[in-house]
Amino acid sequence: MNENELITQLQDKGLSHAYLWDDMLDARFPDNTACMGTAYIVLSGEMPLTMAGKSKLYRRGDRCPVPVGAVHSR
Repeated sequence: MNENELITQLQDKGLSHAYLWDDMLDARFPDNTACMGTAYIVLSGEMPLTMAGKSKLYRRGDRCPVPVGAVHSR
């Protein structure tokens, strides 16, 4: 499945804000609070995510849900 097919599939499931995000290698983001429910889907490489004081490394194919109000960083 290519990126456009994935976005179409997510929108068909009712997700109104599906878009692609491409970070530079080793990009980091400080603590922030999710104002709406979010789910990251790793299409390539890997992405560290810290939430509720626990860090996890997500890899290609992983889905990382971030609920409303969750403080998280990458």
